[in-house]
Amino acid sequence: MSSSPPRRGISQRNAYAVQAAFLKLHAERLTPSEIAAAVGISAATAHRALQAGCELGTFATDDRGLYWPGESSAMLSMRWQGRTPDPDATLAALEQLHSTTLGLACYYAAKGNASTLLHYVTGSTDVSGLNPLALASVGSSLRTGASGRAILAHSPLPLRTRVLAEPVPRKAGPGAIRSDAELLASLEEIRRRGYAVGIEECILGWASVAAPVTEHNTALGAVLLLVPITEMPDDPSALAAHTMQTAKAVSTFF
Repeated sequence: MSSSPPRRGISQRNAYAVQAAFLKLHAERLTPSEIAAAVGISAATAHRALQAGCELGTFATDDRGLYWPGESSAMLSMRWQGRTPDPDATLAALEQLHSTTLGLACYYAAKGNASTLLHYVTGSTDVSGLNPLALASVGSSLRTGASGRAILAHSPLPLRTRVLAEPVPRKAGPGAIRSDAELLASLEEIRRRGYAVGIEECILGWASVAAPVTEHNTALGAVLLLVPITEMPDDPSALAAHTMQTAKAVSTFF
């Protein structure tokens, strides 16, 4: 009786290279040959790695020979991005930001194509002219507002591509960036200087500064500082410095 030849082992490097191909090619479904060409391994090696991954749920496939990240990859990504910083420590950092600047200090968590307002400190800030619904809804779009753009600037390219395909929220303020070209330019500027500035992007009469909370240069959220537009200085670098310091602190609270 003949037996099947033993399956050759898959090196860790090749297994990781196959995963990296999906990010490198910005594709949702790929063939082993496409993966092999992208990361410099043989098609046979890519196929073996993909088959081993399918057994573990890391990849999935169909009868056309296409592969894509499987359920376990998706769940791992969601769990990684879905982490939130320690609430007590985050609130303490926001309270310090408020006491230093007298602005409304917020923390937005990255959630897929959007963000969620998790914590905020109003303190002595006069919020009588603030629309909380806009803060939570319009401000959740990664296309709109300093916090959204701060997150988007440090998000993977496939996510940025999906967000660019979305419309600007209907209730966005007059300062919202509506051109894709201008939005992309603003993201490059955010990456260069480390913070975003928004003028009436979400709420009429309010300006903002935001800094990303990152891990391995990928955004998990953003710290946002809101001030009445009449109190926004021509040079926001001092407010930005305090906001970036807070964002750096929050990044250690996960």
